[in-house]
Amino acid sequence: MEYKIITTSEGFAKLKDDWQQIENQSSKTTIFSTFNYCFTWWEIYRTKSELNLWIVVIIHNSKTVGIAPLIIETHKIFGLKIKSIKFLASGDYHDFLIDNDKGTNVNNIYKVIFSVFEEFSNLWDKISLTHIAQNSALTNFLFKSKFNKSFTPLIENPYIQLNNHDNFEDFFKANS
Repeated sequence: MEYKIITTSEGFAKLKDDWQQIENQSSKTTIFSTFNYCFTWWEIYRTKSELNLWIVVIIHNSKTVGIAPLIIETHKIFGLKIKSIKFLASGDYHDFLIDNDKGTNVNNIYKVIFSVFEEFSNLWDKISLTHIAQNSALTNFLFKSKFNKSFTPLIENPYIQLNNHDNFEDFFKANS
């Protein structure tokens, strides 16, 4: 597997087709991981000097099989500049986009992403990936990896699946 790192808005825009293909084939993709949400978020915040685009794209057999939508954010703590790898856009239930249809092992894709973090460790001081869904493949990978000691799962907000109901009143009656 190979990788490339996208650091420009132009490069980000060129990812649209591959990104949307992966987001559409996964039942676990949330609004916060979609191309439209992330690209719009970046377009709004890209002028902030403390934010640097850092999207890791994993390629296998000339096809995009994984996208880690990230930024490197610089902030000050007690006067010291700290650079943190974070998910690109604000939201809940974060995960990386993984193409399950290309026959690649999901854990191998995560291993490559985290090896890229290590390879470029001179660019960051801290990995701060928060609001990861408890039942995601990323959570599963982190629990089994050497990063487990630093991984703290968060209690999640409830997720209300309204598509099984015609309206909120029906949902409320069914769940009261």
